[in-house]
Amino acid sequence: MAEAAPFTVESVSLATFLMIAAVAMFAAVISGMSGFGGGLIISAFLAPIIGVKALVPVIGVIMLLNNASRVWFYRAALDWKTAGLITACAAPTAIIGAIVYVELNVTVITAILGCVLIGSVPLRRALEHREIRFNKTGLAAFGGLFGFLNATMIGTGLLVVPVLMGAGLLSQALLATDAAIAIGVNIIKAAVFGSYHVLTWELALAAVIVGLCTIPGSWFAAWIVRRTQVRLHTLLMEGLIILGGLSFFWRFGRMMGWY
Repeated sequence: MAEAAPFTVESVSLATFLMIAAVAMFAAVISGMSGFGGGLIISAFLAPIIGVKALVPVIGVIMLLNNASRVWFYRAALDWKTAGLITACAAPTAIIGAIVYVELNVTVITAILGCVLIGSVPLRRALEHREIRFNKTGLAAFGGLFGFLNATMIGTGLLVVPVLMGAGLLSQALLATDAAIAIGVNIIKAAVFGSYHVLTWELALAAVIVGLCTIPGSWFAAWIVRRTQVRLHTLLMEGLIILGGLSFFWRFGRMMGWY
């Protein structure tokens, strides 16, 4: 089955926009408290609206704004050296990954995203209970791997959290540094996707609007973290991610003509 017609802002009803705004704010609360999960939640909701091919570029812009607000709210705790090291090593591989993504077939992307979303839940649980230690060399190597993965799929933020914890960062320092890394990589991705016209001006505008809707969620998450030091990993979030992954497999089956 062919991919849906090109996205236009005019095609989104007010009711749909309000639902997107609500999902974006909820996702920002989750990522603002845990360091990941926001892009996964939003992607599951946006895929039927904007199409699978545009998903990674659009989520990149949305999370760019979401992470910018998170850096601002946690700015006093930001570890600039760690963020700079990982981002610098991620930059060249992010460019390569973005180019690879542009060349991928829509059907392949759909299958990959379905696997990533569903696989992210057990992967997060496995990483959560492992004590990993990283020096500068390890952080640099991770940056190179992260840049490529982040440019080709959604949900790679869950890999950053245990790495930063292994570098000795916790709580607000972890959340701020994670967000700063995401900003650098997402700027690079946006530039590459824009040059290849995968990220059109209309998609970019829609992504900016949704990204602005995440700011109140980031503020609320920061308000909670400062007072309770709680990092949220809920069954509800995992359930949404798994449902999103199953929806990609359903779309993959339709593209393959299985039903």
